[in-house]
Amino acid sequence: GDCTIYKGGDNDKYVSCAHVMPELWNTEPMMLEKSNTGVVEVPRHSGGIGARGWWITKFSIESDPSLAFYRGYQDEKGEGNRQKLAERFKRPTTWSDYCTVISATNCSIRNGIATRAPIKDRGEDGRYFVEGSYTGHFRATDENNC
Repeated sequence: GDCTIYKGGDNDKYVSCAHVMPELWNTEPMMLEKSNTGVVEVPRHSGGIGARGWWITKFSIESDPSLAFYRGYQDEKGEGNRQKLAERFKRPTTWSDYCTVISATNCSIRNGIATRAPIKDRGEDGRYFVEGSYTGHFRATDENNC
């Protein structure tokens, strides 16, 4: 069909005029739902190759070269080295938690991490980064205390 002449209306008479190949994984609940109802056709044999995995920054490997390989995440018994990982990779802190738990001034005074407290009406309290206002903060918490 010709997309330029379609003005909306009766969807039974509409003939699609374009194909889109979005990056959707067929294990995502939304993808399964849409493919079951015929809204999305599951991409198969399109030539695209995808992979999921953990990625680590170059500066992390430079500071601890053992992290370049999976054995660096294990202890001498070949089991997960929880303590090492907990010390190396701290948890991100929401803007609201930073201001109420970490900041001695509750973010009322600008510092190198937050310029102000988050504005709840803007949904900023649960954010981990806001350009120009909150750079983010990482810390050890009870959840990663081994």
